[in-house]
Amino acid sequence: KPLLSSDTEIPWVIMTQALQNCALFERTLPLLVDSGTVPIMAKLVTSKFIKTFSPNALKAVCRCVAKTMCNMSNASEVRKYMLKDGAVTVLARVLAMDDTPAVLELCAMALMNLTSINANHKGMVIINGAVDALVRLAEIIHSPDALAKVATGLCELTEVTESLETMVQKGAHTALIGMLNTLTLPNDQEYALCGLCNLLGDAANHRPVVEAGIMAELEKLAKASESKKIKGLCAKILSNLTPSLESYAIETHILILSVLSALTADADAEMKAICSAAFASFASVPDEAVLAQMIEFKIPASMLVLLKKGNEGELVMQQCAATFTSLTRCIPFHERLYEQGCMEALNKLAGEGSVDTQQRCATALKYLSQTPQDINGLVEALVTLQHRATDQTVLKVCAEAIFTLSCDSNCRKVLCENAVIQQELLSSMRGGLMQTQLCSARALCNISCEPECAKVLLGPPPPPPPKMIMDEDSGQMILAPPDLTELRMGGMVDDFIVIAILRTNNEDVKAVCADFLFNLLHSEEHRDPMIAKGILWAVLKLAQVESQRTQRVGMSVLFNLSCNEAQRQTVIELGAPNVLALVQKQQTPETRRWAAAMMCNMSWDAGHAKTLVMEGALGVAREMIDLAALETDPCIPMYAVMLYNMAQGDGPSLERMILDGADALLVGLLDSTDVGILELACTALYNISCVRSCQLILADHQVANRLIAMLKEIPAEKTADNDANQPDSIALLLLGTIYNLTCHLQTEPAVASAGGTEACVKLSTSTFEPVVALCSKTLVNLALVAQNHARMVADGAMSALVALLYQDSFLTESMTTIALISTSPEVAPAIVHGGVLKVLRGVLEREGEALNVQARRDAALIFRNLSCSLESRGRIISADDVLTFCAKLLEGEDQPTLKLTAVGLYNLLVESNLDGVVLAEPQDVLTKIYLATTDEEAQKACALALVAAKPVDQEVHSHYSDGAVVALLSTMSTNGETQQVAEHGIEHLVEERMQPVVDFPGFEESSFARSSVNPDAIQSPQAEKRGHSEQAVWACHEIKATDFEDGDFEVLPKPLQYKEQPPHVRLPHAAGETSKLILKSVKTGLVVTSRREGVVTFQLQLDVDEEACLHI
Repeated sequence: KPLLSSDTEIPWVIMTQALQNCALFERTLPLLVDSGTVPIMAKLVTSKFIKTFSPNALKAVCRCVAKTMCNMSNASEVRKYMLKDGAVTVLARVLAMDDTPAVLELCAMALMNLTSINANHKGMVIINGAVDALVRLAEIIHSPDALAKVATGLCELTEVTESLETMVQKGAHTALIGMLNTLTLPNDQEYALCGLCNLLGDAANHRPVVEAGIMAELEKLAKASESKKIKGLCAKILSNLTPSLESYAIETHILILSVLSALTADADAEMKAICSAAFASFASVPDEAVLAQMIEFKIPASMLVLLKKGNEGELVMQQCAATFTSLTRCIPFHERLYEQGCMEALNKLAGEGSVDTQQRCATALKYLSQTPQDINGLVEALVTLQHRATDQTVLKVCAEAIFTLSCDSNCRKVLCENAVIQQELLSSMRGGLMQTQLCSARALCNISCEPECAKVLLGPPPPPPPKMIMDEDSGQMILAPPDLTELRMGGMVDDFIVIAILRTNNEDVKAVCADFLFNLLHSEEHRDPMIAKGILWAVLKLAQVESQRTQRVGMSVLFNLSCNEAQRQTVIELGAPNVLALVQKQQTPETRRWAAAMMCNMSWDAGHAKTLVMEGALGVAREMIDLAALETDPCIPMYAVMLYNMAQGDGPSLERMILDGADALLVGLLDSTDVGILELACTALYNISCVRSCQLILADHQVANRLIAMLKEIPAEKTADNDANQPDSIALLLLGTIYNLTCHLQTEPAVASAGGTEACVKLSTSTFEPVVALCSKTLVNLALVAQNHARMVADGAMSALVALLYQDSFLTESMTTIALISTSPEVAPAIVHGGVLKVLRGVLEREGEALNVQARRDAALIFRNLSCSLESRGRIISADDVLTFCAKLLEGEDQPTLKLTAVGLYNLLVESNLDGVVLAEPQDVLTKIYLATTDEEAQKACALALVAAKPVDQEVHSHYSDGAVVALLSTMSTNGETQQVAEHGIEHLVEERMQPVVDFPGFEESSFARSSVNPDAIQSPQAEKRGHSEQAVWACHEIKATDFEDGDFEVLPKPLQYKEQPPHVRLPHAAGETSKLILKSVKTGLVVTSRREGVVTFQLQLDVDEEACLHI
């Protein structure tokens, strides 16, 4: 401890010399390390006071430290402890302080020993600066023996793969390359070459090593050295350099190929394996200029010669296959590759190689399939691989190659005639990987574009090819026993259906399977046999997958079949629910159009239409129809035709339609500006409204509101076209639907509240008689409900009815309507104000006795009912023609008419009125009624009216005929009481006449014909114009090679790089001689420094001769 605390040179010289002497004995080395020798030396060499040492003392200390460290490092068990204590740092400091050859060699040996340590601790060596120290030693040492130790140390450190780039950054590669010129012994050169080989294990080091001039040194060694070990190391270095060829100049590439060519001459098996690995790495460079050099040196031909020699080992075959894989990536080289015998080499590799070789061979064939100059050779090699392969990756790549061939129309013709290829593709799909299944399905899809493919598939499959299996006893591949399964016609189709449905789970694979099945149907010659095989069922099953591609194919098939009337039943036999489920899934514009066209085509057959309706087709259509795109969606016209065709059905079918919301769809179509669509929608609505049960639903859904709104927008003068034979069909259909709704008493209020009267009033002026007839009948039905009367009068019904009274065709219905309205007293004033009685008198005068009895009764009924209104009596009396009107009513002498007239006059004369007016001179009319009627109540009414009649203008006498006198006398009762008519209020129509009018034959007068399916329904000429316009499209689904995703043509992994493990070198034991120190004598003395309480303190003094020399 006193020595350690000293800061002068003498104690340290003594101590380092003593430690050096102790380190001469191997048994003391562990004790020295455990005692902290390395930290002691580290303290010394890193201290500041060492700078004050004399030159001789400094050299002595450095030499002792180097010898001690060198000897201690010989003990392998203590090296890791030395590293922890900072041994490398100590040696680095010694190198910085003393560069004498002896010290440098000792440091080199110590560092070499320290690097020969367990790999887990070598990283610590590098971190502590060993690389820097060794690189410095390489620069300043000139002794080959010492340089060999430096090379060994650097080579040992290259075992730390994580630090390879760091070592190059510190100049380790430059040191190793520089030592190749100095080292003369092959064993020493091996260390340098091994170190360089290992440094190249990190791709980041490739370019710096090449730039440091390694190629020139390798060329010298490869050509000058006779050592196979040296040549082998040169080959390995070149092989490791090849992965970074793209970063070198072309001159470097040429030099590498030149050296490799020189090394392969008369090379043994190991050298050939190394060179083949170098070729494989060289060929993996994506730069065509680099690969072109391989073609120029005819490397493919050289590899073919190599393979022909036989017994070259699996490694050589593997690397050759890898080289072909890389070279075939470049399409411009394919022609020369074919010329240099690549197909012969690949066929040999396919037939003899291991799984890894097969993978690389298959990849090369895949690339060559892009330029099939030798289609037969390619097919032969691919079939060989498929026969031998048990690896799924090989089968996948083979499937990719066959798919690539199938993209070429010329190759496709060869493939479609080869049943073996198709059978192999099916086998690959049966148990292969997803990618294998996908490529196999793609290949089959393209092959099936040829009609000959369907013929081959419908025939018997080829005999199963022999398969290679693993023998459990020997572990070798042997030929499997033949499969004796019975071959059946069309068996390959059955197999594919099972595979597509049960053996594939990927959506993309199923989509391609669907394309393949579609292609099998494109040939009309083979379509029916394929359908018999269950192709349609398989397509529909695949379409159930949540994939737009499979759904698209399924929809395309159904659409195409529906375009052929003879095959529509086939679609129905697939099951309407299945068909509709597929329709419901269509989302793209194209498939939505196919779905609409298919349903439109199917609806032309009444039975098919009913089946679709009953299975919920309207619910599906409701989801598919986009009413927001009414003017732009091409599906709308087809759905309009479909709804029209379905509405031609019977009652149950129409009921199901309305329950599924057909009315909402049809009402939505009414917004279209296409007259044809409008007519189809209106016709369908009319046919639905003919069913009584549907009328209630239509009214509940307020369909009348929309129809009446449309009617209000149609000008009355335009309800007929310029051509008299072409009436305004839209107005006629709309009115027909409204009329049908009024044929049900429960639906009439909905029509009235929606403004039905207003629409009828407007269109009653039409020049087209069927339209007017519908208006007339609709008004009759509306008037059957008393609550509609006020609304009808408010909407102007009386003006329309008055106008219709002038037309003989509508006289009776108009009279009935007015009679019905007159039963509501609250509207009587409006009726009277409208001049109805005057018009009725004109009718009576015009028709005379020719007027039918019922019309006359209706006129009398109207008169009586109007007279019941207090507000109306004054107006009726004030009219100067009321008695004339009554006289005209009596001309027919109809008893009900007489009674109605009598009661009406009774009300005018007996009951009061608001205006206080009196009917003048009614005696003649009353007397005539009295004498003509046989009804006692009528007679009583006449008599009482005569009593109530008074003279006018203070007339002093009245004219009473004999009949009048008799009538007056009859009013007098025996007891003198006043009599009155019991029933003189509102008179309603008889029950039989209170039923809606339900007959309208007017459509026969227009362009509409009655439906052959439903006599109540009508047909529109627009349907034939719109329908049957779609044509089937059986264009084959071909998949292009560009459809491959990124990575499909990825090169297989490159061969592993070489890593060398040089033999470790250590000294057998500690070496050196014991050293002694001879110093000048010194004088000593004791000096008392203090005396206190009996205690004396002394101080030791040493007097040293400062001029004395130090002898060692």
